[in-house]
Amino acid sequence: MTRRAEDCGSCSTPDPVGSRPGAAGRCARTGRGGGLPELAVAGVLAAELARAAGFAPFARRRTAVRVERRSLGTGASRVRLDLYHPRRGARAGGLVASVGMFPQGLDDPRFRQLYRGLARAGFLVLAVDHPELRGFRFSTTLPERLVEAFLLAEGLPELAVPRRIGLLGFCLGGAAALLAAADAQIRERVGFVATFGAPYDLAELARWMITGRTLASAAERLSGPGESPAGAAVGPAAWWSVLFVANLAEPLGLAGDAPGLLGYAQELLRGDPDAVAERWDLLSPRAQELLAPLASTELAARERLLEELRAVAPPEIRSPCDVVAGIRCPVFLFHGRHDRLVPCSEGMALQAALAPRVPTRFLLSDLAGHTDLLRPRSLLHLATEGARLLAFVRRLLAAARRA
Repeated sequence: MTRRAEDCGSCSTPDPVGSRPGAAGRCARTGRGGGLPELAVAGVLAAELARAAGFAPFARRRTAVRVERRSLGTGASRVRLDLYHPRRGARAGGLVASVGMFPQGLDDPRFRQLYRGLARAGFLVLAVDHPELRGFRFSTTLPERLVEAFLLAEGLPELAVPRRIGLLGFCLGGAAALLAAADAQIRERVGFVATFGAPYDLAELARWMITGRTLASAAERLSGPGESPAGAAVGPAAWWSVLFVANLAEPLGLAGDAPGLLGYAQELLRGDPDAVAERWDLLSPRAQELLAPLASTELAARERLLEELRAVAPPEIRSPCDVVAGIRCPVFLFHGRHDRLVPCSEGMALQAALAPRVPTRFLLSDLAGHTDLLRPRSLLHLATEGARLLAFVRRLLAAARRA
């Protein structure tokens, strides 16, 4: 499939979406393809994204958004849904939203703020809770849950004008969104997918979590003078590495240590040295021995640990790399160059796999980590990265309106 690539200077890669007719294929700097109203909405939404990531240089008065509590499933499989209603008369489209390992889940103020911003921009947002991820547990059931939520969203009377619905996901929630988009039940009706910090290949993500290494081919494309192969100055976050081990405690013969390993990972995330030391002392000698390579600079020891973990990993785990051929809709990928949880090489691999198949927009931000923004080097740096984010959001909005 051949597409004309148009580079408007707001993205690190040519823009396959630009080859399609409509507003999304125009250059943001020219003001074409939607005019000032669309630019204003995109600016508000870009500001909400930045605000949710912790950048809020000024406060402003915002209109109230109605949030309705719903649920999905029955019995033990019942999960919470939050439905964010757009302002009256605004119908840009629907979104099924999914986040990753955030302990507060749907109550995380950053995502509540973001979903309200999306509702103000005209989206009807159905946010899906993942109890497993809130508990720092990996799960293979997330894509199926998102498919169910998508089917529910299609029947909402609030979507007065029939539109296809998009999927929005962060980190592992982004991987689940991509897997759901390829599901045969809905793939022909998904309007678009937008992911932030999503992995492409969970096996390669495991390599990063344990060894701090990524695929050499991706590293060669990312590295520059003074940069590490992953485009960041440091390796994976320590709590993230321990979390991978904790989720495989049972097949490793450490079922009794599973709560302690999860607790140790959570204390590493919180960063209290005394609590970290206390949690470490509660682990069995076998668990401490297993984790020892993570504190070592010896790559061979970390690679041996990686192989041990891969040998017991559940075979039913699927990655976005397994389903790219099944995705039919435009995809928007955002990744922080300084992401310590999912290296930006994963975002680049996603873009490389998807771009020949579907319209794909990829933004690699020099200001972003995983769900946080870094301090800009200068006002020019801030303005440049802000303009690229604005262009990315404008294209996302245009795709939603065309869907």
